[in-house]
Amino acid sequence: MIGSRIRRYREFKKLKGIELSKILDISSGTLSDVENNKNSPSADTLSKFIKETDINIDWLLTGEGDMVKSICAETADPYEVRILGMLRGMDDDTKRRVEADIQEKELLMKLRKQVEDKEAG
Repeated sequence: MIGSRIRRYREFKKLKGIELSKILDISSGTLSDVENNKNSPSADTLSKFIKETDINIDWLLTGEGDMVKSICAETADPYEVRILGMLRGMDDDTKRRVEADIQEKELLMKLRKQVEDKEAG
């Protein structure tokens, strides 16, 4: 079932429930209910899961194929390949800090755009 695969993915990624629930912008209780197959994930939650993680949609829905999407060096740009190479050499805590830094930078860029739009408007 999808909930069991979500739990397997979370455990594979060494994420705590609270961490994955923040990524998906759902409550930890909702995530727990989904992982324990008490409730099915909403379409919105599935959409966020696919957009915000590297889970393979085929595996999530059917259990077939690889759990995570592979990034092919032929389709990735040189920056992506270089960044992936750096990430592979980092421990999990460092990867999480890098991810948090990127998310903070994205938020700051969104806020800056909102201010610029307001000033221009």
